Amino acid sequence: MKAESNGQLSKTSGDFSIVTELPGDRITREAMRMLRTRYALAGNFCAGRDVLELACGPALGLAYLAGNAKVVGGDCNLRVLRDALVRTGNQLPLVCLDAQRLPFREKSFDVVLLFEAIYYLDDPKRCICECQRVMRQGGLLILCLANRDWPGFSPSPFSTRYFSALELYDFLAECGFAPEIYGAFPSKPSTVVQHVRDGVRRLAVGMNLIPKTLRHKAKLKRLFYGSLETIGTGLVDSEIQVDPLFPVPRGESGLEYRILYAIGRPLIGPEMIHAADSDKAHGFWGDRIKECTTKECN
Repeated sequence: MKAESNGQLSKTSGDFSIVTELPGDRITREAMRMLRTRYALAGNFCAGRDVLELACGPALGLAYLAGNAKVVGGDCNLRVLRDALVRTGNQLPLVCLDAQRLPFREKSFDVVLLFEAIYYLDDPKRCICECQRVMRQGGLLILCLANRDWPGFSPSPFSTRYFSALELYDFLAECGFAPEIYGAFPSKPSTVVQHVRDGVRRLAVGMNLIPKTLRHKAKLKRLFYGSLETIGTGLVDSEIQVDPLFPVPRGESGLEYRILYAIGRPLIGPEMIHAADSDKAHGFWGDRIKECTTKECN
């Protein structure tokens, strides 16, 4: 497999390994559920298709999806990609690239994934427009990101811009997609301990006391959340399941959800510009998500 760089990575060429979930890292049980949910959801749409995952990192999810799809992974961190190639026996096609200037021909993929990465890009609009360029007719864009409107939100180091649910609808439409937005991992403290914990978290965020690296965050999270889980060298079918996703209609903030998901279909004409406002919004893809979130996805 050839890993190549186009030499135009600008700010996105920084070392994101300190904020990337890597094999051997210790994370909370909820963070592990978030990781598994991303790829359980993707697996429900990727079977038998040509799939591109941007910002694939150590390719943990890509290796899982490769069981039922033809996959390509891209990331700007060459070292992480090399480690992934060694770990997977050089079986995955991985490319070192800039997500804002994709080195692929038009209409090369059926599905493009962008998980927990859009907020690191200097020009997210250019990236999403590039996703549309390399996407075939009837293709699908699936992305997720932390919800900046969630009261306990803490921005990641190197981040440039986070989107609210309201902004995500408009942004994806500007980029040529008819989006459907979903929220996941609702956070509503119900016990005194949870209220205190969330209050301390908000205070720490406000005072800029949250550690910048995953390793240092793990020490703090173990204190507040208890035992942590170790990320393995790959995702296992028996462990893959998806937490429920809830529709966030246009005009609502969805501030109770920690994570936002967007599923976008390329616009094929002016008549689709207001597709997200129609009675069919959250229709077809919503049914697929409902199907996936009510059972274990293998």
